[in-house]
Amino acid sequence: MMIYSRAVARLQERIAGLEKAIVQLQEENTRLKERLGLNSTNSSKPPSTDQRKNKQRPKGGALKGHQGHFRTLSDRVDQRVTSRISQCQ
Repeated sequence: MMIYSRAVARLQERIAGLEKAIVQLQEENTRLKERLGLNSTNSSKPPSTDQRKNKQRPKGGALKGHQGHFRTLSDRVDQRVTSRISQCQ
């Protein structure tokens, strides 16, 4: 009987330690979930760190399929100027 009571006591201590660890992990999990929800509107984070809501939208430039507008290049060159840097700043 004595062996069993010691084994039971050790298991109870182990269970108590595991329950304490579970509570700590749950608290950490809650804190991390709160941090995931932070963005530039509800914290001091800059907007550049915000996650993009619509991943389909390109970061910059025209949308796919847009033809754009360009100046036409002339076939006739009136003057050619060569600029050389005389010194670095």
